[in-house]
Amino acid sequence: MVKIKNLSSAGVNPCSRLFVSDSYFHILHTTRKKKILEPRHNTVVFWKDPLEMADVVHFVDRHRDALIERVPLVMPIIHDLYQLYRLLTNDEYYRILCTKPEKQMEALFSYVESWSNEDKDKFLQSLREHYIYLVRSLEGN
Repeated sequence: MVKIKNLSSAGVNPCSRLFVSDSYFHILHTTRKKKILEPRHNTVVFWKDPLEMADVVHFVDRHRDALIERVPLVMPIIHDLYQLYRLLTNDEYYRILCTKPEKQMEALFSYVESWSNEDKDKFLQSLREHYIYLVRSLEGN
């Protein structure tokens, strides 16, 4: 383990919190930015705080629980994903259909989790077509 005796000489606010993980020092500043010092190379890399990276997380991932809870009828969405966008296989489509209605959205999300952002955009498009007020409500949060 590497010890840094004088944090201010390393460009770190002494009031910041240090998080040690593997061979890196993670430093969380009051400006909500993270500096990661790599002692081996004496380099500093800036990363956004996870709270600031909320824009990077896709809408359907960010609002997963609300969508599961608030989408009243999943049938039109899975029909779009199966027929129009071809994102669901025949087996996946019928597996969701055979699930109890209150569990269908959870069953759908078991497949959505592995999709690319491009595919999730198609899912979001279907949500917008069928449940625009729900999507607008979630976008406001």
